Amino acid sequence: MIKNSPIGGIIGMCRIKTGSYTGDGSEGLSITGIGFTPKVVIITHRPVDVANHYLLIKTDHAWGDYCLRIYTSIQATANNINSIDPDGFTVDDAGVDAHPNRADQLYDYIVIG
Repeated sequence: MIKNSPIGGIIGMCRIKTGSYTGDGSEGLSITGIGFTPKVVIITHRPVDVANHYLLIKTDHAWGDYCLRIYTSIQATANNINSIDPDGFTVDDAGVDAHPNRADQLYDYIVIG
């Protein structure tokens, strides 16, 4: 039982939701229906080529549309996760049909609130 442990306290305070979406290639795809305002959004692409696997992470304290991209190194990057919204988040294709909103590509996410 973890009720009185530190982990039990953390679990009692967090809301976590997982899901997936298909990119549409636009500069503003809203992912809604989360049910709460996320504090952290993590997105990964389901690549055909495992060598191109990466994570995008944005917190509710990130400046503007910046997030972290973890691939072979950690980089601050813009025009990926545009915003954290009251019921989800918004992703961008950077105007060039890129991740995390490339048309017809499948993405998985984890949101923590």
